[in-house]
Amino acid sequence: MKKILRSVLVLLISIGVTSISFAGEGMWLPLFLKSLNEAEMQEMGMRMTAEDVLAQLQILEMLQTGLSVIMTKTLSALITSL
Repeated sequence: MKKILRSVLVLLISIGVTSISFAGEGMWLPLFLKSLNEAEMQEMGMRMTAEDVLAQLQILEMLQTGLSVIMTKTLSALITSL
């Protein structure tokens, strides 16, 4: 009986804690940063503008593309050498 009460108590406490804690962040789509989220980001303390964020994303995208090309060429060279 004590185990059941303890389990129910732990369950209720965990539900209460998770319902009290709320995260105001989430995944913001880069396409809508300027029109929907820039003001909210600025209010939350973000110092970058939407253009700055998009510029950084473009750089990361170029790096990812470059790495993909390098990896593909390296794997092709390895496969042909076998």
